[in-house]
Amino acid sequence: MVDLRDQRALALVQTKRAKFREIVAGKFIVPSQTATGSYFVDVTAATCTCPDHEEHGHRCKHQRAVMLILARIEIGGAEATVEVKKQTYSQNWPAYRAGRMAEKDVFGRLLSSLCSGIEQPTYAGNGRPRLPLSDVIFSGAMKVYTGMSADLSASDVRASRDKGLIEVAPHPNTVLRVMRAPETVPLLRTLIEESAAPLRRIEHDFAPDATGFSTKTYTRWFDKKWGKDRREKQWLKLHMMIGVKTQVITGAEVTACVGKNTADSTQVRSLIEQTTKHFEMHEFYADKGYLSHDTFASVAKLGAVPFIPFKVNSRGDTRDPLWNRLHAMFTYNEPEWRKHYHHRSLAESTFSSMKRVLGSALSAKTFEGQVAEVYLKVLAHNVRMVVQSMFELGVSPAFWGEETAPAAAIGGVQ
Repeated sequence: MVDLRDQRALALVQTKRAKFREIVAGKFIVPSQTATGSYFVDVTAATCTCPDHEEHGHRCKHQRAVMLILARIEIGGAEATVEVKKQTYSQNWPAYRAGRMAEKDVFGRLLSSLCSGIEQPTYAGNGRPRLPLSDVIFSGAMKVYTGMSADLSASDVRASRDKGLIEVAPHPNTVLRVMRAPETVPLLRTLIEESAAPLRRIEHDFAPDATGFSTKTYTRWFDKKWGKDRREKQWLKLHMMIGVKTQVITGAEVTACVGKNTADSTQVRSLIEQTTKHFEMHEFYADKGYLSHDTFASVAKLGAVPFIPFKVNSRGDTRDPLWNRLHAMFTYNEPEWRKHYHHRSLAESTFSSMKRVLGSALSAKTFEGQVAEVYLKVLAHNVRMVVQSMFELGVSPAFWGEETAPAAAIGGVQ
C-alpha cells in the first residue's frame, strides 16, 4: 500500500515541479499543493514549515517531494519515475490533408443539404414571391466562409447556383437585409444544432468556453476628467459548447461584452440544453469560471462527470457526493484528474482554427447583423468539421432525420 503522503508528494512533483526552488544546498522553497503559498524545507534538519509537520512531526508531503526529486526515497516499494510530459493528440495526416484539399467542393454540397431543410415562410402579400429563404441563408454562410464582402462573394453564390446547389442567386443587399432580421438568429441556432447532429454517435465529451470577436463599431464619449474625447471598440462574445473529439460546436450563445449576462457561467445551462438535444454527454470539461454547484447538478443530472478545477477556498461537501469525490481526486490525485481535464485545451484549438480560417473580426455594421455573422461563422465551422470527419472518421452525414447517406453521394469522396 502506498502511503497517502507519498501519493500527495508524487502528485506535487508531477504538477508543480517547475516551482521548486533550491536556495542553498539542501534547503528548498516548495509550493503548496492546494493553495498559492509555499513552504521552507530543510532536508538536512528534516524540517518543514507546513502545519502538518509542525503539528505532528511526521515527514510531510513537501519533504517527501523534495527527497523524491533528490532520488532519496521510493514510492510503493519501487523507485519512482517522475516525468511530466506534454499531452498531445494523434492526427491522421494523410486523411486530414485529403479532407482539406476536398473541403471547398464538399462544403457547398453539405451546406446545400443542410439549408434544404429550411421551411419557406408563407407570404400573403402582393407582388413578387419571396426568394427561397434556404438560398439566402446559403448565400450568407458562403459569404462568411469565403471571407469576402457580400458583393465579392456574389460570384461564388452564382457558381453555386450553376452547380445546382441553390435555385437562385440572391442579390447581396437581400442577403444582408435577411441577416439583420430578428427572426434569422433562431433559425441559425437551429441550423447550428442540426449541423453538429451527424457526429452524435462519435461525440460524448464536451467543453464549454467563450471567445470574443471584434467589430468595426466604436463607443465614443467625452472624458471629463482628462478633457478629451475617447473611443472604445465594441466586441461580441461567443459562448459555445465544443465536442472535444471533432471540435464541432454543439451549442452557441452570442452576447455583447458588457452587461449582466456576459459571464460564462450564466450561459452554460443553455449550452447544455442545446447539446443534449442530439448528444449523450459522458464527461464535461470547464475552467474555474464555470465552477458552481448548479453546474455540477446540471451535468450530474445527465449522468455525466464534470471536471472543473476547484478554487483555493473550495472545500469538500458531504451533501453533494459527486462534488466531494471530484474534490478529493483534484486534491489528492491531481495527475489522474488532469488526464481527463486536459481535453479542455481542445476548446482553445477550436477558437484558433475558426478564427484563422473564418476571421476574428466582424464586417457587419449593425448589432443584429453582427450577431448573425457570428452564428454564421459557427455554422461554417461546423460544416468544415463534418467534412473533416468524413475523411478522418468515415462519417456519412445526413441532416433533418434522413437516413444515413453514402459518403460518396454527398461529398464526392473517392
